[in-house]
Amino acid sequence: MKERDRLMEQGYSLPAEFDRLRAPSSAYAPRQVVTYLCTREHLVSVPFAVEVEVPDVWECRCGQPATRVIADEPNSAAEE
Repeated sequence: MKERDRLMEQGYSLPAEFDRLRAPSSAYAPRQVVTYLCTREHLVSVPFAVEVEVPDVWECRCGQPATRVIADEPNSAAEE
């Protein structure tokens, strides 16, 4: 399951630019979009270059610390 689908199932709404940030473009370096969740349940999507080390904590737009959302690894036992 994709990160976006998993978050939407949990009741979170994603920013409109989420898909735009993920779209490939030759004008930019290869990138990854990392999602953070703050203590006030705001989702923050931040694009990073693929080669950089992504921080575990990011400052939310409300000023609170937001922790990185790590997508669950697919469980092969659950698929059987």
